[in-house]
Amino acid sequence: MESCANQNFVDCQLGDKRLDDRALEIGKALVVGFGQALSMLFQERNLLKRAYEFFANPKVQFGKIAQPHWENTAKSAQTLKTLLAVGDTTFLNYNNIKAKRDGYGPIGNGGNGLILHSTLAVEAELGQPLGLLWQKLWHREPKAKPPICETAKQKKARLAQERKARREQPFEQKESYRWVEAQKAVNKQFQLVENHSRKIQSKQDKTSEPATAKSRIIHIFDREGDIAEVFDQVLEMEYTGVVVRAAHDRCLEPNDVHLWQYLSNQPIQVYQEVELPATAKRTARKALLAVRFSPIQLRSPRRLNNQNPLKIYAVYAQEIEPIDQGEAICWMLLTTDTISL
Repeated sequence: MESCANQNFVDCQLGDKRLDDRALEIGKALVVGFGQALSMLFQERNLLKRAYEFFANPKVQFGKIAQPHWENTAKSAQTLKTLLAVGDTTFLNYNNIKAKRDGYGPIGNGGNGLILHSTLAVEAELGQPLGLLWQKLWHREPKAKPPICETAKQKKARLAQERKARREQPFEQKESYRWVEAQKAVNKQFQLVENHSRKIQSKQDKTSEPATAKSRIIHIFDREGDIAEVFDQVLEMEYTGVVVRAAHDRCLEPNDVHLWQYLSNQPIQVYQEVELPATAKRTARKALLAVRFSPIQLRSPRRLNNQNPLKIYAVYAQEIEPIDQGEAICWMLLTTDTISL
């Protein structure tokens, strides 16, 4: 347990040696009492007070505390041939904690709290999780209340103005930017590790050019990550790919045909049986999938500087005759990697 805490907290650089030592002290307690509240970890009043003061200090920032862990994860994955970087977003709801209602923000369904986007490193061959490569934490600003006695016409105009403002907002300021930001952050993390390895190798053998193995990083995103900027960004990066579950029936070049229609007309390349776990809407079952795939060219939206079509592959998996007569499952996956039998 102590070695785990040392590995993840000993290299925190918070701009104050006392804060760095406190980070390690609190980190050890969190490792031992994982999931417990601070009041349970530090039952002595003065220790609990010091912990709260630590987190309230403006020098103690989320990214600075987590950076050593991200770096250690990248180091452990550095020699892998292929690494999966799985991205997803978590909503932290503190709506029932009155003291936390100020300074947080809406998260949907009447909730109030924070939003956490994470990138988990997973070894590709065995599916073994290795740790986190990057995280981003933020909150939404509460929406302004509509004017009292607003007419239907005024409401329509106000909503149209809000939609226009969202469209004109720079991409880097939108929540959807987190998917591209994750790609850049993970790439930067591995560059830092690579540069560090090169320096060590140069010191050990100054007569030869140091060689550092390159891991191929495949980002795995759900349907929220189906944005053109994700594919555009990956195509500009070395040793990086992406697999995204499609959310939009995009128009393809050069014949203006749409994604689902085009893939449905492709020949079946392989049949694949998969186990489907039980959900609230279905029982567990084996599903036989007909798999089609093809290279495609996504039409590049006007907002991108690069107006060339985005050349990627699409994989369409569609269930054949569900045994329980339920709704057939289907997945449309988009990837920058070449697909072949």
